[in-house]
Amino acid sequence: MRRTHERSEEEEHASKLPNDPGIVSRARPGFVKFRLAWLFWLLVIPALWWALREVPLPQIVDTLASLRGWQLLALAAVNVGVLAIFSLRWWFILRVMGGRIPFSRAVGYHLIGFGVSYFTVGPQVGGEPLQVLLVSRNPSVTLPAAVSSVFLDKVFELLTNFTFLMVGSLLILASGATGNWPGGVWWVVAAALLALPLLYLLALSRGKFPITALMAHSKIPAWLLRAAKLIGQSEEQISTLLRTRPAVILVTAAISAGGWLAMFVEYALMLRFLGQSINLVQLMTAFLASQLAFLTPMPGGLGALEAGQVLAFSSIGAAAAVGLSASLVMRVRDLVFGLPGLVLAGNELRRPDARAAQSAGTESTINSFEKNIIGLEE
Repeated sequence: MRRTHERSEEEEHASKLPNDPGIVSRARPGFVKFRLAWLFWLLVIPALWWALREVPLPQIVDTLASLRGWQLLALAAVNVGVLAIFSLRWWFILRVMGGRIPFSRAVGYHLIGFGVSYFTVGPQVGGEPLQVLLVSRNPSVTLPAAVSSVFLDKVFELLTNFTFLMVGSLLILASGATGNWPGGVWWVVAAALLALPLLYLLALSRGKFPITALMAHSKIPAWLLRAAKLIGQSEEQISTLLRTRPAVILVTAAISAGGWLAMFVEYALMLRFLGQSINLVQLMTAFLASQLAFLTPMPGGLGALEAGQVLAFSSIGAAAAVGLSASLVMRVRDLVFGLPGLVLAGNELRRPDARAAQSAGTESTINSFEKNIIGLEE
């Protein structure tokens, strides 16, 4: 009788659960994720309108019409290779930190990160939090590993960018062919920027945690405490990696150099297809101008890319129209990769969370086991 009474109380309590605000609040994340997915899909339309409004469509059509079909395919193939190489760098870092995901999924996440960053105000940043969110939904990837891998990948991206900017500027200065190009200024700027990620990695390799120390001496709001803890765990994980597996750094640096070489080859091919023949120093000058444009706070280097290419080609005595054509081809290239990245972000956010599904399955198994035990007791 007592068990019957207990069971009736449980049934009465269960009937009241749907009205429990806690249950309602736990049901909201799925709805929020669905709306977030729609947000990324809808962003494709204004992003495309914004790009075409700033870059005249007739000029894009005329520029692309001057290229043959096989030339466009060749440029597309090289760009897919660039995406694969930089995705490989992040995938490699993630595997070293214990995360196991298919390489194709890493490429997809990297494309999503690029798509969001491209249309975000700032120097090619913004997609990293979403990249962390998506990869951490895989059961084999812990949240600290996700944060650490994306963070270290970004550090190497900055390190490689500033290294090549400094080397390229030094090459231009040594040749004495700067013209109107402010190579000396950029060499100093690149050297100063290069020192930041280098000093940061050096501190981590010696067991020092700069960001954690900075946060320890700062007043952090309560809602940022979890993020601060994650950053601290990430710095510890990266520090351990640098001290115990230095070969990983060499492999990561080699992959980064390969990615930059592929980008340089793609730029050289594009200029050749546009009918522009220039020497190595002139090519490096124009290429550096294109990369510097993406370090500006404008989304996708809008305006800075076009102006920088025109300035670079004018400084080396080439036709400014070629610089404008080159910037248009690069703009189309980035849209071809950036817009699908937004669409893919919406699709990925609609997918069920594998980690949550696994936890739900485990909880269901435990509940079923408990019911069987109760049945046996009765």
